Amino acid sequence: MTRGTITFLLLLTMSTSAWSQQGGNNGQNQNAAGIEINPSGVVRVIVPRKESVTSGRKRREDFISESLPPDMVVTTERRVISLKALEAEVAKSLEATGTVPPTLQSLCGIYRIDQIVLDENRKDLYIVGPAEGFAPDTIGRMVCAESGRPPLHLDDLVVALRATRRRNSSMGCSIDPTKENMANLQNYLRQNSTVTTPAGAAQRYGVMARVLGMQEVSLWGVPQESHFASVLVEADLRMKRISLGIERPGVKGIRSQLSLLKPQGNSLQRWWFVPQYDPVNVDADHTVFQLSGPRVKLLAQEEYSDAAGNRFDAASTRQSTEVFAQLFTEHYAELAEKELVFAELQNLFDLAVLGAIVNREQLDERAEWLADTFLNDERLPLNKYPVPQFVESASTNRRAGQFVIGLVGGVELHPEPAIRMNVNEQLHAPPSPRMSAGQVFVNAGE
Repeated sequence: MTRGTITFLLLLTMSTSAWSQQGGNNGQNQNAAGIEINPSGVVRVIVPRKESVTSGRKRREDFISESLPPDMVVTTERRVISLKALEAEVAKSLEATGTVPPTLQSLCGIYRIDQIVLDENRKDLYIVGPAEGFAPDTIGRMVCAESGRPPLHLDDLVVALRATRRRNSSMGCSIDPTKENMANLQNYLRQNSTVTTPAGAAQRYGVMARVLGMQEVSLWGVPQESHFASVLVEADLRMKRISLGIERPGVKGIRSQLSLLKPQGNSLQRWWFVPQYDPVNVDADHTVFQLSGPRVKLLAQEEYSDAAGNRFDAASTRQSTEVFAQLFTEHYAELAEKELVFAELQNLFDLAVLGAIVNREQLDERAEWLADTFLNDERLPLNKYPVPQFVESASTNRRAGQFVIGLVGGVELHPEPAIRMNVNEQLHAPPSPRMSAGQVFVNAGE
């Protein structure tokens, strides 16, 4: 038998991303993976039950006809939502029924924020963006009927508004091996570094994953049991699985990091998501704010670990690590069209930037908006999701040179530094939308 070694990738994650909401174009990609969190807090990837195109279409059509008003089903590039009216309607519904209907939970079907507009005449604050009808997928995740994207989520809006009111508005999550287990892994590597057969090497890597054990999930800046937290964790976990080659992204330009590796010695690979926006175009009066850009970027850094399990940044980062991050960023928009969780991460970043702009520009005060329902957990408690606490270590391998790779990383959401203002003299406040008192939304042109 040929003796040799096997390239190894061990899944270590440091992230700011969690739960899943996968979707696809034209509502057809409804069988994409998601995650589940068991009663012990262990996060695992799942694949929902398969559904035929015909039954999926009927299920969506039934929900839309029964649950959505006709003007919410309209596909439009500009749906204008009054945040003040939205909050008032949420408060009214809570008082009457104790619940919030899906029309409001899904922010009337808007799936991206293109503009934030202060209407000084009406003392109102709007978000503007594309929208369409929506329906739940096979496991209850709301998905837009035509684009397959997730609509913005009320709970996520509330989390973002509350978080950006704090002095430190940083939000994120990390999935880390314990220091003790990292030290145990280093000890195992020192004792088992001799050349072996491919089968023997593969067996060692399985042992290494067991030695590393359960990795701990940490969350900051957001409630642990929130939908926001769940999306953060899943986005990072799914990205790491793509890098390992465990998951195929279905996007031609994205290759697994495993396929890019060349023999170069042991190290840890760290990738993490950060916001990426173009400068925000704003009018001279600071009443219109235009958002653009890819929303999400993946960064890369090489790390190493000492015998005690401490981790440090390496002096340089190997090319394959940087190339994977570049490819992931370049093709992120395509990936978000196929996998709902990556579109949801874009939504979270939009909502965090919205909250930061509202806070920085004092748009709530200028609109005479107290937001006393959205900002009060007693008046508007968030829906509670299982708290992600642990992720199992995983390994994969291929024949190649002699080295061991670990993956770490995460999502770091600091909305304030992501906002760069560009005063555009050509940008002017649009006419006030034709909305009656208390009307939550209107489609452009109405």
